[in-house]
Amino acid sequence: MRTEVAGLNERLRDRRVELSNVQRQLELARTQFEHYQDATAQQRAEELRQYEQAKQLSDTELVEARRQLASRDLALSTQRHEITELQQGARRAADKLAAGTKRRTLLERECHEHQRRLGEQLAFVAQLDTRLQVATAGLSEANSELAALRGERHQMGERAGILEAKFFARLLAASLIILSAVIHG
Repeated sequence: MRTEVAGLNERLRDRRVELSNVQRQLELARTQFEHYQDATAQQRAEELRQYEQAKQLSDTELVEARRQLASRDLALSTQRHEITELQQGARRAADKLAAGTKRRTLLERECHEHQRRLGEQLAFVAQLDTRLQVATAGLSEANSELAALRGERHQMGERAGILEAKFFARLLAASLIILSAVIHG
């Protein structure tokens, strides 16, 4: 029995040593676990801080992107309005151009008509000029005859009256031709 008790005591010591070893291992595991928890907590805190920074940066970028988008929307709206105004201006200019072209065509027709009439009037004036030259030559001739006859007047009193009447008749005819030209021209 003593051997048994000694064997049991030996086993009990072995178990105490084992228990002490297990307790040391447990303490070491606890220390490592606490260290792991601290490191994990620090890592998580760092990751959370980085996430918060990234989120804040993303929020800032989102606000800036929204501001730029609003600015671009405003610029696009302004450009659309300007394009509409330019298109309306182009339509008005095209309408004015069409009206101007139509007016120019009418003016060209009127100009051609005036040129045609002017040509007719110039031809008529040329005819009147020819008649006037003939009448002026006749008048000049009558004046010459009248001057010659006046020199002989005391000799030919009666004949001077006839020639004077002839002269005034030709003068009247030339005046009528000129008057006719003025009236018809």
